[in-house]
Amino acid sequence: MRIVTLFMLAALVGMMIYVTGVTITGQSAAVMEEELVGCSLNTRIGFLSIDDIDQVCYRDDSLYFTVENLGSSELSGMMVHLESDYELTMLIKRELGAGEAMQQELLFGQQDMSGARSLTVYPVIGDRTVCDDSGITIDLKRC
Repeated sequence: MRIVTLFMLAALVGMMIYVTGVTITGQSAAVMEEELVGCSLNTRIGFLSIDDIDQVCYRDDSLYFTVENLGSSELSGMMVHLESDYELTMLIKRELGAGEAMQQELLFGQQDMSGARSLTVYPVIGDRTVCDDSGITIDLKRC
C-alpha cells in the first residue's frame, strides 16, 4: 500500500512539474515574441557623424540627414519630426538592417527652410510601431 501511495505521489508531483514548466515556457515565449515584434533595448539609432560632424543640415527647400541603425533589431522605417516655423511629421518606410545607414533628402518645394530649428527621428518596427524612447534629436544647421 505504501509503495502504491508513493508511486501516486511521485506521479502527481511529476505532473505538477510538467504543467508548471509548460506554463512558464508559454509565458516566456509570449514575452520573447512581444520583445521581438515591439521596441526593445536592441532598438537604437544615431545620426551618422564624420570627423565629429553630424551629417544633418538644410538648404533653401531641402533637408539632408543620414541615420544609422546602431541596434540589432531590423527597422521598417523612421518617423521624422521637423520643428520649425511650422511642425511637420512624416513616416519614411524603408527597411534598415542592423549596422546599416540610411541617407535621406526631404524636399519641401516652395516651403522655406530658414525657420528650421531641430529634427527628431524615431525608429519604426513592424507596420507602425514607433519607438518613442529610442528617438534622437539634433539642432539643425545650414549646409
